[in-house]
Amino acid sequence: MGPTARHGGRRANETTQSVPARREDGTRRGVDQLRASVSAEASYTLVVLTGESDMNTRQILGTVLEQAMSKAGRHLLIDMSGLEFIDSVAMHVLIDTRNRFALEGGRTSIIAPHPLVARVLNLSGADQMVPVHPDLAAALAAEG
Repeated sequence: MGPTARHGGRRANETTQSVPARREDGTRRGVDQLRASVSAEASYTLVVLTGESDMNTRQILGTVLEQAMSKAGRHLLIDMSGLEFIDSVAMHVLIDTRNRFALEGGRTSIIAPHPLVARVLNLSGADQMVPVHPDLAAALAAEG
């Protein structure tokens, strides 16, 4: 079951961003594609990330998260179940987003990270800074 099915089939404000597979000099880039969809509810904004995120997609990731922070909800939920890879540069973008959103009174949570991404979250300590929940229902229940 994909991320959309778990979230009621909503595909509002889907953003698909592709990074070219090759640089101008013909060499291959590390990550070919990051896809993101953003949907806003009254109390939260859900960002669903799929594909891979590294230094080549940091601007795309930052833009998507910045747009999500501007929505009405004060809880930013980031579904990572379809994100198969994340590097330290993308992790920095996530933590920076969490810190800026907290200064504005918002909260950030991660939902269902892919096992490889969950390992990076754990090794980096990011899972101690940003709550990680197994699914959307658990994240919303923790909202209190």
